[in-house]
Amino acid sequence: MIDQIKRKLIIKYTLIIAAILLSGFIASYLTYRHNLIHFLEENLTDYLADEVWEAKDYVITQKTAPTIHLINNNNKIIHNFTYWFFDKHLTYAEVPEDQALASRLLTSLTEQPWEEFKAYHLKLRGSKKKFHFLMMKKDLHLRDGRHLEVFALSNYKPIIKSFQRYAHVAIYVIVAALILAYLLGNLLASRSMKYIKTSYEKQKQFVSNATHELRTPLSILLSYAELLEYKAQDPELQQNIKDEILHMNDLIENLLCLARYDNNTTELHTKKFELSSEVRKAINHISELSPDAVIKLETSRKINICADQGMIYQLLYILLDNAIKYTPKKKKITVKLSSDNHNTQIVVSDNGTGIAPQDLKHIFDRFWRGDKSRHQKGLGLGLSLASEIVKLHKGKITVESSPKGSDFIINLPLK
Repeated sequence: MIDQIKRKLIIKYTLIIAAILLSGFIASYLTYRHNLIHFLEENLTDYLADEVWEAKDYVITQKTAPTIHLINNNNKIIHNFTYWFFDKHLTYAEVPEDQALASRLLTSLTEQPWEEFKAYHLKLRGSKKKFHFLMMKKDLHLRDGRHLEVFALSNYKPIIKSFQRYAHVAIYVIVAALILAYLLGNLLASRSMKYIKTSYEKQKQFVSNATHELRTPLSILLSYAELLEYKAQDPELQQNIKDEILHMNDLIENLLCLARYDNNTTELHTKKFELSSEVRKAINHISELSPDAVIKLETSRKINICADQGMIYQLLYILLDNAIKYTPKKKKITVKLSSDNHNTQIVVSDNGTGIAPQDLKHIFDRFWRGDKSRHQKGLGLGLSLASEIVKLHKGKITVESSPKGSDFIINLPLK
């Protein structure tokens, strides 16, 4: 499944990059073509204006025989030339040497109605080559009623060649870019899949661990149920069954909380409250369950925070319960509160055996426990819940540990 998702991501990334490149090429090609044609039209307009003045002078001389100049029909260079018609008769012309081309060009100019100063594109074939001409026309009506037509033409075959070269170069660039896009898509997909694969593996591990944790109390309950057939009135057995049910209930509640956090369906019911009173409430509750623990609160003043009061209580209870659970005899736990203009800091310290350095990076992982034992009273979910609660409040939780004990440090924003 992961490989299929990766392949789909590579294809999508490649197609997106290819579409961007193709759009860029089309836009640049159209801009390049438009600018060149526009420049050619402006140049031809200026040339036509000059030819109109010369045509007027030519008419004044009253020449009757047409003047024909043969021009080289080299289509590798841009060149302008002209045709003048006096009362529909050819009076002056610069005619290509290619007779077939000259004949087709004369036919096109005389047999079709052309609008003034409108640029026309003519495609004509000579004896061996194809030519592209840009053409404009100007009509002159003289005082004596005679009519003069001036045609200005420009051979722009070199421009067409440049368009083709541009397209060929662009195709090579696009092919190279597609290869690069594929490699880049592969890199981006690999990076994306790294996080997806990690999440997928965590999910698989989570399901496996949850199944294991649920199976253990169920197996124990089944054993106790079988014992009840022989010891129906055994108080200790009944208490053990009750403890396992409570243990299972805590596990399910914690799993539901984590599922809500993962699905972003948890809403914060924030309000302003005094933090030390919430700490004392958690201390009093946990002390009833562990009377041998000495828990102290250290704070210099009252600290008001704006947060979800129920979640903050759960956070404090988890950290205190964790400190008691993993601290041996003579349990001494301290909760220190402090604040500045931006943050409130909660430090829960214990005098336990500490956490091994290699275990610190896993301390907030779900179902993780240092000795990997499945027979502890802990579920391996408490610190994960604590971390999620801190994240929901835009805070940060860190751990500092040594053989003399551990400090869980929580920084929460005041607002």
